[in-house]
Amino acid sequence: APLAIRMPLHPVALALLGQSGPLVATTANQPGMPAPVDVDDAITQLGDAIGLALDAGDLSDDEPLPSTVVAVTGDLPRVVRIGAVSVEQVRRACTHVLADEGSATA
Repeated sequence: APLAIRMPLHPVALALLGQSGPLVATTANQPGMPAPVDVDDAITQLGDAIGLALDAGDLSDDEPLPSTVVAVTGDLPRVVRIGAVSVEQVRRACTHVLADEGSATA
């Protein structure tokens, strides 16, 4: 089964991780749906699947960018979706990363 590792930048999420250590969590939106901007949007999308919701306030002023996705299943890491982190930024950490056609502008 695939595994995704995410690192949040939101101060509330970072404070929670600082107290708890690593967490296992789902994304807050259904595939193909827009990212929720508040806890009510997330609950509406996920319904009974939610065990716990942390309300960090209204995020509608933030411009949510999708996550950058890097697959590490082949010989070389491969950027398959560009989001908040550019290919150039990924390459600063991993110089031998590939980028799928159409996944990046770099």
